[in-house]
Amino acid sequence: MLFYRSHYRSGVPSLANILGVILFCSGAFAVGRNPGNSFIDRLERSACRLRLAFEAAAPKTARGIFSDTAIHFMPSPDFENYDQFDAEDRQVYDRLVFPHEAPRPTGGLEPVYGYHSTPLLTRRDETCLLRRMNYLKFLASQEVEQIRKGARGVLPRVARIRDLLFQANAIRNHLIQANTRLIRSIVGDDEAGAATVRLIEAIEKFDYTRGNKLSTLATVFIRNDAIRRFHQEQKHTRGTQASEGLLALFTSGDSGFQAEGDAHLAQATVERAVAELAQKNERSARLIALRFGLDGTEPLTLKEIGTQLGVTKERVRQLEKDAFSDLRAILSGQELPEDLH
Repeated sequence: MLFYRSHYRSGVPSLANILGVILFCSGAFAVGRNPGNSFIDRLERSACRLRLAFEAAAPKTARGIFSDTAIHFMPSPDFENYDQFDAEDRQVYDRLVFPHEAPRPTGGLEPVYGYHSTPLLTRRDETCLLRRMNYLKFLASQEVEQIRKGARGVLPRVARIRDLLFQANAIRNHLIQANTRLIRSIVGDDEAGAATVRLIEAIEKFDYTRGNKLSTLATVFIRNDAIRRFHQEQKHTRGTQASEGLLALFTSGDSGFQAEGDAHLAQATVERAVAELAQKNERSARLIALRFGLDGTEPLTLKEIGTQLGVTKERVRQLEKDAFSDLRAILSGQELPEDLH
């Protein structure tokens, strides 16, 4: 049978904990009751009523909580005959995870622990931990399904779900710690936080039955995310530089506006001006954005813009002249007429 152990170290009381306090109080009142003490009798009756009300409401409350709860796990044919893997997986769990499975601080993603202290995992250890983690989640999902169907014993089921997920999360944390070297080898320390998120995603989606290593999938996730963030930063940089160039083109020393050295102010000013222009003439605003690459893309030539707008190159040149005139008026504080061009 699956190795199972209860954990009561969490600081958040569960439904089972609360019911236990009520039952304890009720029993304490019964043991110390003096038949002539009406106050104790009233306390006992109140405790009994509270206990009964709690027992009646708990199933409905739990079903409401779990109605939209989905516990993600990677299914495996090993789950059908897990007894043959339980002893091996339990031995690896006890050796690697159990000594360090104290709950982590809540309130966000766990930081990257044990950079040098957590040893690398062998292929066997990794397979055992991943199989056990997903099997624990599988069992928890079955308990959730039973609660949804209205099965009896809701409070014990809730307690078991808590303990199963506690052990599964302890395994996940150990897998994170064992792969911190991988994170730093790809992105270094500065981007370790974002890379850890992708490592967690890889752990949750990794299918150990295919015979691959977790590090292979994690490397793909981390590198793809790093490339995506690099392109986003480049796009933002191009947009900021375009805004600064455009602002310098349309503002003069006597315009009353100075934004030298403040790229964010320059970009915000241009964005507001182009947005105001778009309210009067959307095509002119789009032309300026394409011409200067304000959306972070490469600036386009007059011919390329003409292809997008469906007009000739010379027509784009005329539209550009009008758009520049309107934008200059906005940046200098002039009012634009309601009907433009």
